[in-house]
Amino acid sequence: MDSFDFGEQPAAADGPPIDSALVQRSALLRDLNPEQVAAATSEASRLCIIAGAGSGKTRVITRRIAYRSEIGVIDPRRVLALTFTRKAASELTRRLRQLGLRDDVSAGTFHGVAYAQLRARAAETGRREPQLLDRKVGFVAKLISRSDERTKPFDVVNEIEWAKARLVSPDNYAAAAKAAGRDANVDPNRVASLFADYETKKQKMGLVDFDDLLGVTASELRRDRRWGEAQRWRFRHLFVDEFQDVNPLQFALLRAWLSPEADLCVVGDPRQAIYGWNGADAGYITNFSDHFGEAQTLTLRRNHRSTPEILAAAEAVLDSSLGALEPLVPTRNPGQPPIFAAYDTDVDEAAGVARAVRDARRPGDNWSDQAILTRTNGQLARFEVALRAAGIPFRTRAGSDFLEQKEVKTIFESLATAPSLRSAVSDLELELSEGPHGAAPADETFDRLSTIAVLVDLAREFLVLDPDGPGSRFAGWLHTAVGSDRSGSITDAVELATFHASKGLEWPVVHIAGLEKGFAPIAFARTPDALLEERNLVHVAATRAERLLHISWAKQRTFGASAVEREPSPFLSELSSSKVLDLRTPLNEPQHQISEARTHLRSDASTETSERLPNHDAATAAAEGLLAWRKQRAEFAGVSETAILSDRDIEILAATSVRSVGDLEQAGLSPIRARRYGHEILRALGETPALAAAPPAE
Repeated sequence: MDSFDFGEQPAAADGPPIDSALVQRSALLRDLNPEQVAAATSEASRLCIIAGAGSGKTRVITRRIAYRSEIGVIDPRRVLALTFTRKAASELTRRLRQLGLRDDVSAGTFHGVAYAQLRARAAETGRREPQLLDRKVGFVAKLISRSDERTKPFDVVNEIEWAKARLVSPDNYAAAAKAAGRDANVDPNRVASLFADYETKKQKMGLVDFDDLLGVTASELRRDRRWGEAQRWRFRHLFVDEFQDVNPLQFALLRAWLSPEADLCVVGDPRQAIYGWNGADAGYITNFSDHFGEAQTLTLRRNHRSTPEILAAAEAVLDSSLGALEPLVPTRNPGQPPIFAAYDTDVDEAAGVARAVRDARRPGDNWSDQAILTRTNGQLARFEVALRAAGIPFRTRAGSDFLEQKEVKTIFESLATAPSLRSAVSDLELELSEGPHGAAPADETFDRLSTIAVLVDLAREFLVLDPDGPGSRFAGWLHTAVGSDRSGSITDAVELATFHASKGLEWPVVHIAGLEKGFAPIAFARTPDALLEERNLVHVAATRAERLLHISWAKQRTFGASAVEREPSPFLSELSSSKVLDLRTPLNEPQHQISEARTHLRSDASTETSERLPNHDAATAAAEGLLAWRKQRAEFAGVSETAILSDRDIEILAATSVRSVGDLEQAGLSPIRARRYGHEILRALGETPALAAAPPAE
């Protein structure tokens, strides 16, 4: 591999041996690293690629398709590439076009491909095309007796979808739900009965739901031998992206598509398995050979996205059961450690994050270089209000802002049409006062309470201006005050998204907010599998960041008149105590330069300081850590090193036992520096900063 440069730091492993002549013969391989080349050129007919965050999985899957087409091993017209979103399918097609394959490759979602096949078959046989049922809740509502007020259609639909994703029939639902510990707010036997009625009525009306598209296609591929063989002949090279997200229903369809002669390549990452609630089973990728016989598994270890500090924090939160996976190796130079901040209230946190967004925007940066990520949708509302107040443009991942959300519209309309706005607000405050108490609420409850709380705060603000104002006037004021723009029309804006919605995306700067117990892990995550998935979610959120990661939580959340005390997420201690390889030595800086600087500092230390050292080796290590941190911080801020921390400050801090921001001030550090850099200094000294300390004042 001496003939070309991968453009990476030497921290990563050398990777598998590669035929350099092979690489030189194909331009498709020349900008890949050794691991990517191995994945793109493997001759295995069953190939599993474990691709961690930022390792270039889309690049690998498209290069493998293009390269194997180039050398004549596969016919691109016989390729079926399966993704989980239309956007991912479009991106894959766009990249293949750039590689010269035009529109030869068929790419789409499981549901999209299945629906196309069923419609084509109907046209060939002269049958009626399948009619898609797209309003399940209304359909199920008609099956429920009016006297049965306790059975909510939405809950029943959730259970039907849960069962179908796992290939559970109506007859087996009750037993399966009990075994899985389902808490559906509906008697399992009642769900089973409605599930059976739903299937019967749907069939009589000639309707199929979204899940039926997969189940019916798989069934027809097996039942109609001639049609099945025709489909399997058409698609002889299958590629599946995000394989850790496949559920049993999708897996059954994949097996029905796959002939014994076909080749299969899957790409995914068990560390990013975050859809277990939707039936996804990461066991399909971790036990790939058990399902597909003799197979090859390759791993992409090199993370090209995040700094070592960010990647170390993201890896530290993972469950120990994933320890068998090869750890990700950063290829970027060291940067700034993640910044942790605790705020007194959720309102303070929203304002603080808005300030952090503004502070993190360097000259020439775009607002769209930053994202605010939370565990649930309801948490985002506070940040929308804070960003508007700060004049910072934003957009939500869903493409609509706070006032466009379904839950918000419902509550907003009740306020807008209320004869007495003040009375309606009091009713909402009563709901807030009752909501948080008792058992830990589910995330849907938190979302609703967060939404109500924001609307109540806005209504109070209006009533201060117009004490007797009616709901209709409040509606006009609200649209003027916070709804005059629409996030979907803004191109340069801070992105607001949940952890789930952030998957597959990346930003230079990421703010993870509301990282509290009850949100991360979510309140209803009690089983080992559910808690593992919560860790994966935080890992996914953290690995969206390229150069800077802010993490925050609030010690108190207000729901109307009720203030609820919060606890930091148990994941915070793991994130903040992560260990980074070469953290204190930038990869592009000669080691001797730092050593000389440290020697100079130690030689200038006073006798008095040396005599105070409780442990000379420990003090030396502390000084070294502070020197390295000061250099990185100065480079980041674009100022001299002594403007961050003087040599005398380093001498004193290295010789003094400090464990909190308060200790820094007692040691003689100025209050401004202690408040601004306290958390970072404590990390450089090897201490875990107190999470409840005041956030940086920058």
